[in-house]
Amino acid sequence: MTGLRRLNTRLKRFLMVVILIFLSNTQPVKPFFVLFLEGFKSYQYATPSGGFEDFEMPLKHRTYESVVRRFDAYKHEHPSDTVLYRLFRKDPFLFWRWSDMISSPKYQLPYLNPDSIKEKGNE
Repeated sequence: MTGLRRLNTRLKRFLMVVILIFLSNTQPVKPFFVLFLEGFKSYQYATPSGGFEDFEMPLKHRTYESVVRRFDAYKHEHPSDTVLYRLFRKDPFLFWRWSDMISSPKYQLPYLNPDSIKEKGNE
């Protein structure tokens, strides 16, 4: 009987974790996780040449879409520098971001190590 209780307790804990992860990726709950666990985190973007650098800060209404608009304007002036990279890694421990990592276009951008960006003056 104690083995069944122990299994039942483990199953309940596992289900609670699965439900927490699922709810943390849904819209009514996700903003609370972002606010309280990430705070005012920013996401950096750049081109390898360093000619374009920008950031996104969702809680300050500086969105990914605004970064893309500014990058599109930059591409018209610099046609040889047309690939935008994200300068942040996908962090699997941020389970409330898993749905974004699958569906958000910002996570589909190629990753570039920030240290490998050329200095603007040293091209």
